[in-house]
Amino acid sequence: MVYTPNEIVQFMVQSTDYLLHKHFGKTLADKNVEILDPATGTGTFICEIIENAIPKHLLDYKFKNEIYANEVAILPYYIANLNIEFTFKQKMQYYAEFPNLCFVDTLDNTDALSYAGKQHAMFGVTSENTDRIRRQNSKKISVIIGNPPYNANQLNENENNKNREYPYIDKRIKDTFIKYSTAQKTKVYDMYARFYRWAMDRLEMNGVLALITNRSFIDSRTFDGFRKSIQNDFSNCYIVDTKSDVRVNPKIAGTTHNVFGIQTGVAIMFLIKKEKKEGQCYIEYISMEDEWRKEEKLAWLKSNALEKIHFTAIIPDKITID
Repeated sequence: MVYTPNEIVQFMVQSTDYLLHKHFGKTLADKNVEILDPATGTGTFICEIIENAIPKHLLDYKFKNEIYANEVAILPYYIANLNIEFTFKQKMQYYAEFPNLCFVDTLDNTDALSYAGKQHAMFGVTSENTDRIRRQNSKKISVIIGNPPYNANQLNENENNKNREYPYIDKRIKDTFIKYSTAQKTKVYDMYARFYRWAMDRLEMNGVLALITNRSFIDSRTFDGFRKSIQNDFSNCYIVDTKSDVRVNPKIAGTTHNVFGIQTGVAIMFLIKKEKKEGQCYIEYISMEDEWRKEEKLAWLKSNALEKIHFTAIIPDKITID
């Protein structure tokens, strides 16, 4: 699990709120805007939403009925529960249980995905946890936001542990990302690609997907089918590329130049899904300089609102692939 700096969390939450309003005339605080963090860690994104995105007079209902989070590791799960309930109490001045935190591996939870078979009683632990998962699965999720892991059982993105299999999600990857690809296929089963596939399928017909992940989806040939799927399935795509892939540029260091202090370059992507999509996906892109230090990149995120960023429009077939 990697700590997500507050500047990133705030930028992503504020940007998601703006994009909801721009494309759908709604905000994170509005009723029937159901929000999910599928890999919540210690609950950072949910805490930011509670603290700064939802007015106090709307928070009680939203907190109890329309905000959801999943975590598969037991220690972060308990910390997330404490953090989320504490943030609510600090704002509202009274305590309330957060009833929508689920102890579950999101990639195994395919009940809500139309192509997967029902899993029935695969979620043991407690009956309350099973009820929470079923309740979440019954909802129409219109916002998915977070920082999913890169590989199964990793402590951080630098590790390269062997991925476990996720039959339903991997089949979907095979039928989409790999089907549309011209490259060798193995690396497309990276954990972040799996989370993207799950989230793309879980998102309601009109919604916003906001994730920060490995940046290889931008220009790697392995991910050409992934990029094709985005063009097919989404109306708008906004990419903020923080660069800092040490393997590509050995003149920089992950600890000093990467926003997570790791070796792997990362990017933030916002995807807009519309039921009445017309034409190809409109892709907007901006990148930071590799040479910027971590503090400069985080300061940029803190001082630049998405609506004021001067993006470059990207024509997909002109993206360089390795």
